[in-house]
Amino acid sequence: EEHYYPFGLSMAPLSFQQGTPNRYRYNGKELHTELGLGWYDYGFRWYDPAVARWNGVDALVEEFMAWSPYNYTLGNPIRFIDPDGRSPWKPIGNGQWQAEDGDSAHSLARDANISLAEADQIVQSQLGSNYIRESDGMLMSDVEVGDVVQVREPFTFGSKGSVEELLNTQESSYKFSPPQSANSTLDGISGLGTGMVKQGGSIRLTNGVANGNAFSPKFYQSGWTGGSRARISTYNLGTLGKSVGRLGTGGAVIMGGLDITVNAYKEGGFGQETQKATGRTVGSLGGGWGGATLGAYIGSHFLGVGAIPGGIVGGILGGWGGSEVGEAVAEEIQE
Repeated sequence: EEHYYPFGLSMAPLSFQQGTPNRYRYNGKELHTELGLGWYDYGFRWYDPAVARWNGVDALVEEFMAWSPYNYTLGNPIRFIDPDGRSPWKPIGNGQWQAEDGDSAHSLARDANISLAEADQIVQSQLGSNYIRESDGMLMSDVEVGDVVQVREPFTFGSKGSVEELLNTQESSYKFSPPQSANSTLDGISGLGTGMVKQGGSIRLTNGVANGNAFSPKFYQSGWTGGSRARISTYNLGTLGKSVGRLGTGGAVIMGGLDITVNAYKEGGFGQETQKATGRTVGSLGGGWGGATLGAYIGSHFLGVGAIPGGIVGGILGGWGGSEVGEAVAEEIQE
């Protein structure tokens, strides 16, 4: 029985062998102990688990310029398995994977963490037939460099399962996108705050202690601070609006940060979906602020509805439009 650390070193206290020694160990690769090396033969390169590095340069180094040519599984052996010392299938977002040199249904099963039967069905239905390579009995496929397969549908928050399911899935190319209703609500709250600041004045909630403190809201455009014999308390709309605006903006920042973080986690870096999430977040924040400011001004000066309704509507529309524009800009940059 053999147990391993993620990068392949044996957990000696938990491992033991009886009978004929097994040379095929970590990931089913042959371990060579000659000269005390302890290297695994992956076919195209030799792997040293002691330093988590290959002993030679990746034959496809041009495809991964941001990574060391000696890296193993892009530094993430929990998510990726390199079947032969070359590159794994490449996750490109929206549940799609792109083939690299030498890829097949067999390597897709390992890289996408799906069963071999599922990978075989995906490749055969989307790319062509599979066959058994006579030299080593490996399942191969009519897969060419650049071929793309759809492994799973994009994950949209709220459409299937819970947050726990999202975080526990091993599919690194799931797309996470917060529900538009949540973003619109937060943009509306920010707009409410902007409208309150623009409106100015003060409000009371009750008619004062001397009058029994009955609920009797009233707006004072003059900004009256309260008092009188009834001991009426008032609240400044500008001060309240700033607090409400901070609440909405803070929520939008948290939601945007979640959008970016989850996509970055799934893609293992600043990939396409993470870039789009960043565009959505920046666009939503900028559009929401601009829309709320403009809406509050129009509502109070032209439409006669007041700054508060104008700010709410403007914040929602501005945030939605900014989010769409931000994502579109990110997609344009990627192209």
